Amino acid sequence: GQTLRDLISYVERDLRHSKHGGFYCAEDADSLSKKNDKQKEEGAFYVWNYDEIYKILPEKHADIFCYYYQCEKTGNVDP
Repeated sequence: GQTLRDLISYVERDLRHSKHGGFYCAEDADSLSKKNDKQKEEGAFYVWNYDEIYKILPEKHADIFCYYYQCEKTGNVDP
């Protein structure tokens, strides 16, 4: 139930065209890394750091996630 309500809220909040009432089918991946940043980065909003993964997921799931996606404490992509 809650997952569906969250999904509907997201679609209505972030994918609805404010003037015409239609819906977008996707979002631009360019986003700000931090609130005060002036320049957007490709996919910055969708990047999690190692500690966030372990905060969000149970430890066993975080271990599997990090193994599968080759997450490292120091990062696995170049900034």
